[in-house]
Amino acid sequence: MAYLEGHLRGGVVQIGGETTGFELAVEVDMSAIKDARELAGKTVAISGEFFLKNYTERGPVLIFEAKRATEKRARH
Repeated sequence: MAYLEGHLRGGVVQIGGETTGFELAVEVDMSAIKDARELAGKTVAISGEFFLKNYTERGPVLIFEAKRATEKRARH
């Protein structure tokens, strides 16, 4: 299983609606994460797997499929 950490962007839009709507340096499929919208805009730690998705308009796109995601709190 792969691991990503960073600032999760939500509300990502692509031509023809061919996007998962989330990015973390790569496009992220957050469909398995119940509170995905609450994590958007925050720094997160995500575990999952990479796969290629063939979109009609965009062609093959590398997607990270999240299996687990948590907010990373800043250390003071």
